[in-house]
Amino acid sequence: GSDFNRYANGNWEAKTEIPADRTRFGYFDVLTVLSEARVRSILEDAAAGKLKDPDAVKIGAAYRSFMDEARANKLDYHPLDQQLATIRSLRDLSGAAALMGRQNTQNYPAIFALYISQDAKAPSKYLVSLLADGLGLPDRDYYLTPSFAAKKQAYQAYAQQLLDMIGWQDPAGSARDILAFETRLAEAAWTRVERRDRDKTYNPMTSAELKTLAPNFDWAAFFKTSGLPAVDRFNAVTNTAFPKYAAIFAETPLPTLKAWFAFRLVDGASPYLSR
Repeated sequence: GSDFNRYANGNWEAKTEIPADRTRFGYFDVLTVLSEARVRSILEDAAAGKLKDPDAVKIGAAYRSFMDEARANKLDYHPLDQQLATIRSLRDLSGAAALMGRQNTQNYPAIFALYISQDAKAPSKYLVSLLADGLGLPDRDYYLTPSFAAKKQAYQAYAQQLLDMIGWQDPAGSARDILAFETRLAEAAWTRVERRDRDKTYNPMTSAELKTLAPNFDWAAFFKTSGLPAVDRFNAVTNTAFPKYAAIFAETPLPTLKAWFAFRLVDGASPYLSR
């Protein structure tokens, strides 16, 4: 009883070496490695035409496409051309809200995350939830705490780099405006502690109530492009941030929003694009 950790884990700790490419290695990591190996085997068999499953053709094609690094490097960022053209063609805030509605179907960024989860107070049902989002850095503290100033500046430089790589106009000025926009969102965002409060984050409301809560955002345009069926019950998770977010959105110049869309779209796609 003097050292329960050694009693429970001592044999594992004594015999197990952490692989050089990992920061930790426990039983769940062993299971992860095993699962990854099995999935890779399935993918390679699908790509080689060894599986009879009707979906194997699609799986194999996707895997071959993903693994074709030479073609990815040749294409550079151009697989995003159509989406970037859509961003450049935005004419008003309603169009920007509609673009955000496509977050789960076409990977556009959004200041309000839209997802489906269990209803916390009726767990046999699902509930469409909305969360004030839109930050590219891991937490609001990265924007507001002085000790993170260097990382904040590195993030701005990264935004400038990506915008420059896709030929966006004034990448330096656009990156500066993007950081200012996200900093304003961070000021209005809830803290992690607030987001952990299960009662505080349960705020079901109708679409009419949502519009009253945050009137400066075109919710109709947002939901129209979301792919959702007709729904009129939503959980506004971080509800008090909604009117602030909507006001910031309405006050932000359209060129800044366009640059933000472009940067965050390319950032999200960058693992799948050229070197």
